[in-house]
Amino acid sequence: MANLLQSSLKSWRQSGQAGLIVVLLAVVVLTIGLSLFVRTTRQADITTQQEEAARIFNAAETGVEKALATILNTEQTNGDFAAIANQEILLNDNQAKVALEVSPENKLETYLDQGSTAELSLVTTDPITIMWSKTTCAQSPAALIISISNTDPNTSAKTTRYEAVKGTGCSSGKNFTEANAGSAPYQFAYTLALVDGDTMARIEPIFSGTDITATGLSVNRGQFVVTSKAQDNSGGSQQAKAIEVKRTLSTPPSFMDYTVYSGSSVTK
Repeated sequence: MANLLQSSLKSWRQSGQAGLIVVLLAVVVLTIGLSLFVRTTRQADITTQQEEAARIFNAAETGVEKALATILNTEQTNGDFAAIANQEILLNDNQAKVALEVSPENKLETYLDQGSTAELSLVTTDPITIMWSKTTCAQSPAALIISISNTDPNTSAKTTRYEAVKGTGCSSGKNFTEANAGSAPYQFAYTLALVDGDTMARIEPIFSGTDITATGLSVNRGQFVVTSKAQDNSGGSQQAKAIEVKRTLSTPPSFMDYTVYSGSSVTK
């Protein structure tokens, strides 16, 4: 009888140990499963958010492209820029809403590659302050070729005069006018004098590209600032993205500054 009782007790203990091991294994498996489920769910959420962010960012880029096309069309048709100052468009089957702001600025502040040209629309004879180059003469900075278009108020005759300007103490640019010292972060500054009838100034860097700014009461337009703000319009993620770009005025190729068209021939 005692042997039977001891055998039953031993069997019960072994069964209890086996049951405990099964429970522990079940807990481990459940923990791993829950961890994998949470991780997979979180990864899926992150992927969805990234896809939504990319979709909204692409919508903002599309808004910028539309605004730039609208500016170009307004320039070509001599339209009213106030009419395109604020717009709102829906994209991707109304899944994204884009708010566009177009702001003409009476200054220029940009980077110009060598040989490219920026244009300023003029309305008065107040002088223009031009500052450029964040590098010194030792680093071969850009010089500037400035062309000023004039329409004589009395005869309506159209002429263009040129000014060539280089940094103070720089060797590049023989017979160029030397500029003054600029204000940080710019190294050089030049004051462009204007006369009655001046309607436009074109600035072209040579020898190198350069950061440049041009300001003055005479500047009617120097650039446009385009802000595109896109947001989710589906009622889902509520993500939003914003892009701001600057665009200079449309200008013909700079090589045309030095040619005169006469009939079918072209001469310097």
